[in-house]
Amino acid sequence: MFYRLPRLAIVAALACSLGLHWGFLQSMARVGMVVNYSQGGTVGDALAKTFDGKHPCALCKAIAAVLASYANFYRAGNADRWLFAAAPTNVLAELAPRLDLMVSREAGGSTSHNLRTVVLDGQGRIRRQFDGNQWTAEELAREVVRASAVAEKPTRQTQ
Repeated sequence: MFYRLPRLAIVAALACSLGLHWGFLQSMARVGMVVNYSQGGTVGDALAKTFDGKHPCALCKAIAAVLASYANFYRAGNADRWLFAAAPTNVLAELAPRLDLMVSREAGGSTSHNLRTVVLDGQGRIRRQFDGNQWTAEELAREVVRASAVAEKPTRQTQ
C-alpha cells in the first residue's frame, strides 16, 4: 500500500501544477451552494442561483480573484491578447442571428442552446464558425493561427 504513496504524490503535484485544484475547489463550492440555496427553495431554483453568476459564494469570489490574476499574468496586462470568451448578453443579441445561434428558455427557467465556436480575426471579423462539437483541437488551432495573421484595426493613437 505504501508503495503507491509516491505515485499519488506525483499525480497530486501534477494536478496542482496544471491548476486542476481550482476546478476541484470550484466544484466543491458549487455543490455547497446548491445545498444551501435548495434549503430556501426548489433544487431547480438552487441550480439557477448557483450558475447564474449573480450569487457567488465567498469561495467562488476567492477563486475568481485567483483566476483573474492568472489571466492577467498570462495576458501580460494586455487585455487585447487572444482569449476564449463568452460574450455579454447585449453582444450575443447582436451576434446570434449572424451565427444562427439559437437560445430558448425552457419550462422552469433553464436555458437551452446550440453550440457555436467562433474564431475572430484581428479586426473582429468572423474567420471561421464551427457548429456543434465535431471539430478537432488541431482544426481550431489552425484557424486561430490563420486568423492571427490578419492585422488588427489601427487604433486612434496609431492613425
